[in-house]
Amino acid sequence: MSSSPRVIKDAQSVDVPATLYHYTNQRGLLGIIQEQRIWATHTQYLNDRREFALAIGTLRAEVDQRLREGGDNGFKAMLDAISGDRPTDQQVSCLREMKEYLSTDGLERVNVCVCSFSAVRDSLSQWRAYGGSCGFALGFSGKDIRAAIAPERHVLVRCVYEAALQRAIARDLIKELLEENLARVGDSEVNGPPCGNLAAYLNKIAPMFKHESFSSEAEWRLITRPMRSGSSDFGFREGQSSIVPYCKVPLWHKGRFPLVEVVIGPTIDPERSAAAVQTLFISHGLKGVTVTVSEVPYRQW
Repeated sequence: MSSSPRVIKDAQSVDVPATLYHYTNQRGLLGIIQEQRIWATHTQYLNDRREFALAIGTLRAEVDQRLREGGDNGFKAMLDAISGDRPTDQQVSCLREMKEYLSTDGLERVNVCVCSFSAVRDSLSQWRAYGGSCGFALGFSGKDIRAAIAPERHVLVRCVYEAALQRAIARDLIKELLEENLARVGDSEVNGPPCGNLAAYLNKIAPMFKHESFSSEAEWRLITRPMRSGSSDFGFREGQSSIVPYCKVPLWHKGRFPLVEVVIGPTIDPERSAAAVQTLFISHGLKGVTVTVSEVPYRQW
């Protein structure tokens, strides 16, 4: 978005915690340390497909609300508020186009990728989900992550669990799209995507939405800009049921990798695991990284 509406902008600019933790297994730890990049998974290949459906459902509900308020008059009232003039039938048609597009699969074809972090340092639910018999919570400087990804136009945002705020964000997104549609109506030289940039915008916002039952995870997400399939950072990896599109995101900022702490997850041999991690860091020139062991009484062996 060229100039995000206020609610969206506020949600995307919340102050980041001093340290954010990325929970992963041994393979993930080795890949991140060896490459000093982090993997972000395509939004349509995350573990829970319902997350994307939540955002689409919220946006649909806001559009339908305008219809219930008086058919096309509800849409026209929104357009009036933006343009200051009575909208034409062609302008209203643009809004109908948006509603119809929300029911197609075109929204899922945009290459936006996501990597998850948590503000919680030693989380039982995260160990259960990602740790296995030997997991790790990699603690990164939140400010350094945000600064490192800014030049690539990726964002680091806190997940939104509150339904009321999700609806407010959806309303802002509708307003932004209507402004774009109004700007391009009648311009024969504009050949933009259907409904302006609905697919790209929604793919940037949808990863922020999570059901309130997950609020204890205090999740933050690195969300990439829409990527070209031919980009050097975009690739494919093995998945459980299909190959998975993903991209590798460099995290270097001002000449340093912003890893500040690693928490060793519950494991049968924590002392030896910690020693191996410290040796791994030395071999890759990483200094000043604190290595600690989880205090969660959880056993998976």
